[in-house]
Amino acid sequence: MTGTPAAMVAGKVNKDEATDLYVLGQGYENGRTSQAAWFVRGGSTIKRGKYTAYHATQADYGATGVIADFGENGHGDLAVSDTPYDKGAGSVLVLRGGASGPSTCYRLCQSAYGVATAATGNDRFGHALSAGDTHHDGSSGCGTSTGTATPTCWSRVTSPRTGLLLHGSAKGVTTSGASKSDLDPAFPQ
Repeated sequence: MTGTPAAMVAGKVNKDEATDLYVLGQGYENGRTSQAAWFVRGGSTIKRGKYTAYHATQADYGATGVIADFGENGHGDLAVSDTPYDKGAGSVLVLRGGASGPSTCYRLCQSAYGVATAATGNDRFGHALSAGDTHHDGSSGCGTSTGTATPTCWSRVTSPRTGLLLHGSAKGVTTSGASKSDLDPAFPQ
């Protein structure tokens, strides 16, 4: 297995005091390209951890991510973009943090129950991510957006951009009660 790094995300994944690292990029295994995240455990001795492939059909060369305790358990979870998913509709993949690094994962899509927008091709759901305790309830929420711009003129938007806030809970990031905000005044609401 080999890989090409495209981005790095730092944060506390396990409950020790060290900052951990995820390297996001493209993995190559058995002649196939996949989108992947490599966990690197921080501390006085840096340790290579789990490799997680999360999109086996198309690479996302602009992947982005954020680490926060979405599951309210003291472990940092990685939310990572997967914009090529479902013909470009996009998704956010969440790798749950645990005592030794990443554990299980789950995918959030724009067409999930509770999200106030419908998924269409090239929406690029998840292309921008942020996290924080937006409700002052001790739980991190995950902010993401949709929308694309033409490659030749970044100021000319080809579809409406929407900001979405997905709430954190004991089960992790949830689409239930997601908040929507239109980010582009050029499009009627």
